[in-house]
Amino acid sequence: MLFLHDLCRRAAADEHRGSLLTLSYLGAERVMPHYNVMGVAKAALESSVRYLAAISAARVSASTQSRPPIKTLAASGIGDFRYILKWNQYNAPLKRNVGVDDVGKRRCIF
Repeated sequence: MLFLHDLCRRAAADEHRGSLLTLSYLGAERVMPHYNVMGVAKAALESSVRYLAAISAARVSASTQSRPPIKTLAASGIGDFRYILKWNQYNAPLKRNVGVDDVGKRRCIF
């Protein structure tokens, strides 16, 4: 985070513009089963992004995108993640899980 803070501070002082995108999850706002310390980490990330956006003085667009569970290497460390994916697929409006490509395409639209 210190690297990102320094980067945003320098961008605000120079003529450079940039964009910072971070990914979060609903677990940052409410308790989710099996998410454990990741919820605390995501809440800290969201708070840090708000500060980075303020520090950069509109030179760097800093935003956080909340997304559903995605099967990644990091997610494999979450207990019962397969169950979480099945639950999400059953309850999702499109009745399918989201992949990393879906997240990237959505961000390109914005």
